[in-house]
Amino acid sequence: MSDQPKKRAQNDPATDPPSEKAIQAPDITGAIDSILERLTPNGQGWQALAYANLLLTNLMTLLRPIRIKKQQPGGPRVMYAAEQLGLTRARVRLLKDSVFRGIKEIEHGERLAAAETFRTARESWRAGEQKPTPEAP
Repeated sequence: MSDQPKKRAQNDPATDPPSEKAIQAPDITGAIDSILERLTPNGQGWQALAYANLLLTNLMTLLRPIRIKKQQPGGPRVMYAAEQLGLTRARVRLLKDSVFRGIKEIEHGERLAAAETFRTARESWRAGEQKPTPEAP
């Protein structure tokens, strides 16, 4: 027997993630808090819009399919970054819809409505289930 440690097989789907890039969970509640800080009456609306667009970009990244190069027989061909992080796609999709709605409200100058949308989204996210946010009139 040799004293060298065993090398693991390269591109082993059982031990390697489907993507070469390390996926990290974005701080979603922190991002929403940053948006809410800038939606205060004396806040910077354009900064809130920039932070909201960044959050939307991160959520879209979580919903992007990643092709699995070496799949198990009968296994899935793609995996989603959200699934790698233990999040359901439906939950991330609902949050994305809420963020999109909040962005539209900021763009239309409806800061109070946008703040309520983001508060509801944050509380729902923290609770572990994304509830639909109230619709804008």
